[in-house]
Amino acid sequence: MNETGRTKLLAVTGNPILHSRSPLLFHALFERFALDAAYFRLAAGSAPEALRSFRELGLAGMNVTFPFKTEMAALMDSLDEAAMRIGGVNTVVKNGSKLKGYNTDHIGVSGSLRRRGIGVDGRKCVVLGAGGAGRAAVFSLVRENATVTLVNRSHQKAAEVASSLGCRAAPWSVLPALLWDADILVSALPPGIDVVKREWLPEGIVLMDANYVQSPLAEIARGSGHPYIGGEEWLLHQAIPAFNLFGGACPESEPLPDIFRSQRPPVIQKGNVSLIGFMGSGKSTIGRKLADALGFSYCDTDDLIERQAGRSVGEIFRIEGEESFRVREKAILADLRNRRNTVFTCGGGAVVDIQNQKNLRENSLVIWLHSAIETCLKRIETGSRPLLHEGKRDTEAWELFEKRRGIYARTADLVIRNEKSVDEAVRKINEEIDRTIHH
Repeated sequence: MNETGRTKLLAVTGNPILHSRSPLLFHALFERFALDAAYFRLAAGSAPEALRSFRELGLAGMNVTFPFKTEMAALMDSLDEAAMRIGGVNTVVKNGSKLKGYNTDHIGVSGSLRRRGIGVDGRKCVVLGAGGAGRAAVFSLVRENATVTLVNRSHQKAAEVASSLGCRAAPWSVLPALLWDADILVSALPPGIDVVKREWLPEGIVLMDANYVQSPLAEIARGSGHPYIGGEEWLLHQAIPAFNLFGGACPESEPLPDIFRSQRPPVIQKGNVSLIGFMGSGKSTIGRKLADALGFSYCDTDDLIERQAGRSVGEIFRIEGEESFRVREKAILADLRNRRNTVFTCGGGAVVDIQNQKNLRENSLVIWLHSAIETCLKRIETGSRPLLHEGKRDTEAWELFEKRRGIYARTADLVIRNEKSVDEAVRKINEEIDRTIHH
């Protein structure tokens, strides 16, 4: 437990975010260094929306990826030197009521090169892309006394970034000549952008890419024998200082966990989608529409229990007791392994049972639908929920959420904020699934 006696909640946010492997990495670090924390993917449409969820969920920290890094920097109460110079934040840490933004991306560059025994002092380096990752690469290489040239499709933007970080800028047209005289090439371009030709590269040039999927440089390296450092290593080396900012204590010399040999990030190939979350978060309404959108069948666990028992959930609680309800619920969730192409909506307390958590995670893409507690209570008809009593609804709801939020976080593959329209939440889930499948 952390100093408040609660599981520390952490996340990574971006758009899209379901493809991220950061949870695999951080959970490996939590286990190795005995940090009581849960880390999940937080979907959002903007940096301000991500921060609203950050505060509502009581997060202690958050990693930030494309395209929110620059926008997030403007929302912080303070910035470390790297974030200020680079103009982007990839790590947010809560300290009391204040948020501080850090940038550890530059350590991903220097750490990867150092681990490979590649010195950069005095070497000629070319960086492609003047976005957040490109700026971090320039910042890192300049600090290591390299001679750096930044190339970007907008030469004006490259010139502005180069001026602020102390390197040169050059137009795309001279890229072949620049590369022929370079020692290190760092690509910080979006996935799949192929602008470098194999014949432009001199023997021995080191190739480095911020991306760990769809990397044209990886293809070139496989066919030419050039030394190659992929986005996997960049991700690992920037994550260690972020982990330490979150309260960990991992030395730089620690062997890094090999998360890229493990399973792919969770997508629809698990066969089912399960919606979890607090009562009133909109699971049933969204679940039906999501099933229609995906062409899946639909199963509401509470509805199925009522049909099997021949009485309402409230009556089951009153006559048979909560334990009887949970036994019925557990039997339904155990059947997940036999289902395919089904959207399940689960009662708010389904994830409290450890075996239920296991069944959900192993057999479905688990989405935590989150709404502010005040919003949930407005959606709940008075007297309709057996765990909330008249005159105590607000207090009991907050107490229940505090007990369950860490469990939701440990179980979920993805968190979607449901404060707007149902159609917007369904659209966002569909978008995350589709973009991850094709990432």
